[in-house]
Amino acid sequence: MASIIRRKDNKVVTYYFTNLVDINNIDLESSPANITLNSGAKPLRVGDINTTTHEVVHDVPAIHTWSGGFTTYDDTDGWAVLTDELNAMNNLSGLGIKVYLTQDDYDADN
Repeated sequence: MASIIRRKDNKVVTYYFTNLVDINNIDLESSPANITLNSGAKPLRVGDINTTTHEVVHDVPAIHTWSGGFTTYDDTDGWAVLTDELNAMNNLSGLGIKVYLTQDDYDADN
């Protein structure tokens, strides 16, 4: 299982955690927001999220491929891919970045 931080307005996942040790130490109230990883050894401070715009969801099924901005998570429907965002990311010229959703997609392209 995983924990996520997602936007409230469109459920776009902005942060995804699979090995969050201090799972209850996600503080969106502070400014900047604080996320404590590895028993405090690696704090993460994020200035662009707060409780007005974002929410924390725990016990989310793990997903194989994730990157901020092209996946959504709905409590009823589960994970979904924003294909327009994914295509835009994969079409960025000169970056050499390509995101594959499945191993079959990768195998077909390589």
